[in-house]
Amino acid sequence: FGSSNFLARARAPLDRSQRSRDSEQLKGNMSAVATSFLRRSAARVLAQAPKAPTAAPPAGGVRGFATTKAASPETPLLHYTATQQATSSINHRIFYVNVIAMVFVVDAGSAMLDL
Repeated sequence: FGSSNFLARARAPLDRSQRSRDSEQLKGNMSAVATSFLRRSAARVLAQAPKAPTAAPPAGGVRGFATTKAASPETPLLHYTATQQATSSINHRIFYVNVIAMVFVVDAGSAMLDL
């Protein structure tokens, strides 16, 4: 039927323009296949993604809890006043940093002055 024509074309040497057209067509077909594959896999992933739960209305009517309060319970630094205990704790921690700094200064100074 049409196989003899196909075999004859397959055996005949192709010129450069025919080869480049065939390779461009093959590249176009492969990119179409890849695009189709990516679209189908993305649709499958989106279909399997868990749906976000809808917020259920609170039982017992409308609640007014924390409607005017900030979400963060921490005291802002602008309004923070340190207690005696917090100040003492910070000072004790800084004391060790000062000791290490002084040891470094004495050691570096004696090495530079060669005492």
